[in-house]
Amino acid sequence: MTLSVAMIFGNNMVLQRNKKIVVWGEAESGSSITVKLNGVTASVTAVEGKWKAELPPMEACTGCEMHIEDDKGQSIELKNVAIGEVWIAGGQSNMEMGMYADADFEEAKKEANNPNIRFFDYPRVSYDGQMDAEDYSDFGFWRTLTEEDIEFFSAVGHYFAKMLYNELDVPVGIVGCNWGGSPAAAWMDESYLTGELECYLKDNEEVLENLDMDRYVKDFLTERARMNSPEAKEAMKKMMKTPMLKPMEFNFQFDESKMREFMNGPYSPFRASGLYHTMLEKIMPYTAAGVIWYQGEADTHRANLYDKLFGEMIRCWRDGWNDENLPFLFVQLAPFEALIASNCQSFVPVREMQEKVSKTVPNSYMACIMDVGMEFDIHPKKKKPVGERLALLALANVYDRDILCESPEAVGMQKTDGSVVVEFEYTGEGLYIDGDKINALELYVDGGSVDEFTASVDGSKVRIDSPHITGEANVEVRFAWVDYCVVNLYNSAGLPAKPFVLKG
Repeated sequence: MTLSVAMIFGNNMVLQRNKKIVVWGEAESGSSITVKLNGVTASVTAVEGKWKAELPPMEACTGCEMHIEDDKGQSIELKNVAIGEVWIAGGQSNMEMGMYADADFEEAKKEANNPNIRFFDYPRVSYDGQMDAEDYSDFGFWRTLTEEDIEFFSAVGHYFAKMLYNELDVPVGIVGCNWGGSPAAAWMDESYLTGELECYLKDNEEVLENLDMDRYVKDFLTERARMNSPEAKEAMKKMMKTPMLKPMEFNFQFDESKMREFMNGPYSPFRASGLYHTMLEKIMPYTAAGVIWYQGEADTHRANLYDKLFGEMIRCWRDGWNDENLPFLFVQLAPFEALIASNCQSFVPVREMQEKVSKTVPNSYMACIMDVGMEFDIHPKKKKPVGERLALLALANVYDRDILCESPEAVGMQKTDGSVVVEFEYTGEGLYIDGDKINALELYVDGGSVDEFTASVDGSKVRIDSPHITGEANVEVRFAWVDYCVVNLYNSAGLPAKPFVLKG
């Protein structure tokens, strides 16, 4: 049997500093495997054709070589290895979106000359054997940040890595493991989908009950061939690059049965637990500092379960990485007119569940981007604020920088005759409005919407004045509690206020 190492280990790779470095691969059972890096050696014996070695924590460095050999005379040399900070970039299309589609791509391309920012994109594989059936020449190896390769970088991952590098001055590696349109359940082992979450596995089972497998495989492979044609790939790339300025037009009827097969069939990337086995397990447990995650659009149909689903997914990943405190930084869904522009349901309840996860799951942190969405485009083209806000969360919560990284958060409301005052946390030197008035602010009195009000900012407070507010009235204040808006209320760090509903 040929000695091999997992795909993620290669020339130009970045390994995580100051943590045990786990290396694994395949070899003849019973053979002895030795891994050498920076003068340190680890030896293991292959069992059932597999081996896994651990090297001790090391400091940041560049220009290293890793040597792997067995006692049969076989060896592997990996060159230009760096040790620094490694982050896993997961989610769906807004994490997958390459720099080529970013609004600031041309400007970023001029500065794309940093050999210490590197990116690995795991092949998007949804069934066994797909790697041999399709062209994956753009995937599965480490790229460095150059003018030639920047277009392949995840845009969010690029801006995140660039800010970390500028602040930490160590190599930064981003490991992309994502798939456009994927629900959170696709990235979880079956054992975590229990209780209320069993419905995701039942979706798979219902499709399998009466499935004509031969016909299904033929249809699936035909569709994959169509999607992989040069024309289809170019059309997809053009679509991602072109801002959508009006609602998408749907001029066809969905075949419900075919749609269920598409979403939950045994080859589908969207089926529960599918991508966990075909992609995520293949990079687990590549030692990392943490995870950045941008997903949720595909889970609007069961928004009421998203906090439980996402919380269990985080637990699943932490178990897989054998790190119960693995930092999980994620993006709250951007403004988007979901009900009009697509077949998605409202984003509002998903955003609410996302914030709940940030409050209930330890070492998880949420970036708000309610100021940089697009009304009819589910893929906002400006990813720089997204990546940089995730980086702020990392710098403060993982790297102990004393910086303001959280968006303003409403924590209480005081009511008097004629006014209510909303108190915020995480305001820094104070709130400010980018414009003449606060966008997306709504006032309800005794259940009815009130337009007659004014709002002003004073330090960490927003004051709302209206003759309709009385001491006896039931008052409700909503902010950004809609699918689409452009939030213009910020703290002194330029971070937009989070959506909220307060009653009193």
